[in-house]
Amino acid sequence: MTTVVMFGFGGAAAADDWETCAKAWGDTAIAACTRAIASPRFKGRDLVRLYYNRGIEYDEKRDYDRAIADYNEVIHLDPIYAKAYCDRGNAWRNKGDLDRAIADYNEAIRLDPKDAKAYNSRGIASRAKGDLDSAIADYNEAIRLDPKDAAYYNNRGNAWRNKGDLDRAIADYNEAIRLDPKDAKAYNSRGIASRAKGDLDRAIADYNEAIRLDPKDAAYYNNRGNAWRNKGDLDRAIAD
Repeated sequence: MTTVVMFGFGGAAAADDWETCAKAWGDTAIAACTRAIASPRFKGRDLVRLYYNRGIEYDEKRDYDRAIADYNEVIHLDPIYAKAYCDRGNAWRNKGDLDRAIADYNEAIRLDPKDAKAYNSRGIASRAKGDLDSAIADYNEAIRLDPKDAAYYNNRGNAWRNKGDLDRAIADYNEAIRLDPKDAKAYNSRGIASRAKGDLDRAIADYNEAIRLDPKDAAYYNNRGNAWRNKGDLDRAIAD
């Protein structure tokens, strides 16, 4: 379920659409947000929140063009709303426009230098561009600001793995798993690093756990199959 922000509003007549826009999700929320936006009752910060909430819902549906359009409205109405820049950056990144994404993350960080999520997001974009040192610097800052978020360690581990530093990568995956033992992605990531180090048994154990936690992700079976193939167990590899 999407988490959105509800603020107060003027006039009880629009309460139902406001409540639905703020608390529901999917098409139901989008329809309510749209009706509320079209209403003359909402202005200023109230209107900002309606556009922002609808943008989040479009993001969840992977309708990134509409999400960006709504974030544009938010930024037009409130140019210092840092979260809107970060979320618009995520939408640009999902569309493959990494330069625009990074520009938005830069602005989000300028407006709110304590937003760990913005650093993490910029790190993801920098890694996608192949700028691993910048990515690691951003993950470092995200971890400094919020050392209890497992995803930041997993992401930094991926960057270390890309740089070929498998020991640092595994150390980060270990911490991610300690913080969130139910994170299948961290087990899968550690499995990839262990396989690259030649520790196939450890890799298979991690893929087993990733599959147990998320049995519908085909990549985990494929990765385990590769490890079985490396061990010479072709029947198990083919099964995976």
